Amino acid sequence: MEPISVLVTDDEKAVRTAIKAALSAEGMIVATSGSAEESLDLLSRRSFDIVLLDILMPGTDGFSFLESIRDRGIFVPVIVLSGLGEDASMIKGYGLGADDYITKPFSTAVLVSKIRALLRRNKEYSVEGHSLVSEISCGDFVLKPNIQKAFRKGKEISLSSKEFSILCKLMERPGEIISKEELFRDVWGTGEFDRTKMLVYIKRIRDKIESDPSEPAHLMTAWGKGYYFVP
Repeated sequence: MEPISVLVTDDEKAVRTAIKAALSAEGMIVATSGSAEESLDLLSRRSFDIVLLDILMPGTDGFSFLESIRDRGIFVPVIVLSGLGEDASMIKGYGLGADDYITKPFSTAVLVSKIRALLRRNKEYSVEGHSLVSEISCGDFVLKPNIQKAFRKGKEISLSSKEFSILCKLMERPGEIISKEELFRDVWGTGEFDRTKMLVYIKRIRDKIESDPSEPAHLMTAWGKGYYFVP
């Protein structure tokens, strides 16, 4: 098994050094960057398994960096490491495509655990959940799990890995209500249900697949129960 490759983006050298030492001790390959601009350059030249991202940085901040890479179709998993612990900052991070959000200060043991859990779940879902499924078709929508691409009426829809996984789970069982807790556990690989994170991702998917996201016709809510997909 190849070692996990990590890109740490933080303007504080002491933070970069500490994280690199902790992750290197776990056998991970770590590259560091002191700015969003430098990280964008690195991502244009090589791939990483995961990005650890600070928010408050001189020049381009972490939110703008995150928005930029998602707009460019770079869906590498991102864990935000931020001193901003307010709900609004977390919601914004998730809304821009972050996969997780850790508030500083944090334990390196927790960080290592979250990295491994996130990457393990992504691998398990894509390999075990869909290894025998080449296509899921529901009405105008087609998902190709093996290459993680989604289409509506033949036009590709740009989805992050988590958005794709949520839509897969719902489209695999059209019309069936799936509880929020089950959906969260299957996609994020944890039983610790995060209501805010789920709401943000559901909104992001609706913004991308619905003709009128305020009046959804496909990704439906069963109030007090969960969500279901209508072809």
